[in-house]
Amino acid sequence: MAASHVPNAGSGESSIELEIMHTGNAKYMSNAMGLEALDQIASHRLFHREPRARYELNVKHAILQFAQLENRKPGRTAMHEEIVFYTNPASRGRTVRWMLEEVNQPYRTELLDYDTTMKAAAYLAINPMGKVPAIRHRDVVVTESAAICAYLADAFPESELAPAPGDPLRGIYYRWLFFGAGPLEAAVTNKALGFVTPPRGERMAGWGTFTLVMDTMETVLAHNDYLVGNRFTAADLYVGSQIGTDMMFDLIEKRPAFERYWQRLSARAAAVRARDIDDSLITGHNKPA
Repeated sequence: MAASHVPNAGSGESSIELEIMHTGNAKYMSNAMGLEALDQIASHRLFHREPRARYELNVKHAILQFAQLENRKPGRTAMHEEIVFYTNPASRGRTVRWMLEEVNQPYRTELLDYDTTMKAAAYLAINPMGKVPAIRHRDVVVTESAAICAYLADAFPESELAPAPGDPLRGIYYRWLFFGAGPLEAAVTNKALGFVTPPRGERMAGWGTFTLVMDTMETVLAHNDYLVGNRFTAADLYVGSQIGTDMMFDLIEKRPAFERYWQRLSARAAAVRARDIDDSLITGHNKPA
């Protein structure tokens, strides 16, 4: 930074450049926006004979604001740190891996076995349920597949996997994301376990009946390519992942609307990458020693 770029702070005092160097934040001042802001602060002090303590506070405030602006530039976020992904390739973690591939951010995978490491003290400190998937990001732990998908979509808005806050479509997005986590998941699981909603039990059961859930999903998918505003979102990823898996294991009917929907989603590049990674991990895990 050239000394002639900013006015001198006064006789016997450091130039504005040296003030910035003293704070250790000179890296933020290599941009014209930062220089202009600091020029204004220095000029204000010279004109108003501002006390030095106030001047230093203004400098630090400008640096902080500029650093925040830098972090909001495209391709960078304040949540840019590594994501740690706890999973097993034969689990609901496959849905979260797909989501991680969609947001296209660096992540590290920690593979866990159902009967050993998943129930060990180290992992129970992360998720006391002893279940996967889970992620850790910026010292925040998130469990539950739908919650992880929602978190990642908001943490990395550049991926455009969720309507922005304030967008009316946000309500529709929440509706189907949590329909998948609530009625759809419960209906399929209970049917697989042989539980049938008893007569007059529909009021108590949040999913009503299995048939009602399937018919509701079919109605929306028969008339729409996607669940929210006719574009792919994390709600499609989460719901679609369930529908695809449930059809594969014959847990739900292969209705034409379901098959068309899953064919569309499973062809996405991120879905293919995620599937290939987990399939290779399963193959490697099953190889004889």
